[in-house]
Amino acid sequence: MIDTNTALIYTVIMALLIFLCRAFAFLFSGKLDVQKTNTIKTDTTNTNTTNTDTTHTDASKTTMQKVLSFVEKAAPPVAMCVLTFNAIALALREALIRTNFDILSILPTIAASLLTTLLYIWKRNPLIAIFPGVVVYMFLNRIL
Repeated sequence: MIDTNTALIYTVIMALLIFLCRAFAFLFSGKLDVQKTNTIKTDTTNTNTTNTDTTHTDASKTTMQKVLSFVEKAAPPVAMCVLTFNAIALALREALIRTNFDILSILPTIAASLLTTLLYIWKRNPLIAIFPGVVVYMFLNRIL
């Protein structure tokens, strides 16, 4: 069974991953705005070259925005799945290693994973889903 410190570490790692995914998109969108500003400045001096530059900047901007949008949408659920399956696998491995397989030993992990999954599907916010899952895990881990 995962101890409380490991669950807390998983929560902090997940919060950092979510924060970095959000910050990653803002960092690159800022660079794209600077490129667009530079293109507008060159537009006043030379009209023929800026049409291709603007088109190229707009095309790369839309491509970059599509990539960032995909990463922003896909990374938090993928990270949550990896952490959830890792927690369940560790709990099952520990329960199977013991001579007497006890379903109560994996109940906190399964209950917290289900709660986290259902809250994420309902609210679509990883942080709102993770913290109640950790609280339920710690509570059930203490009483069982």
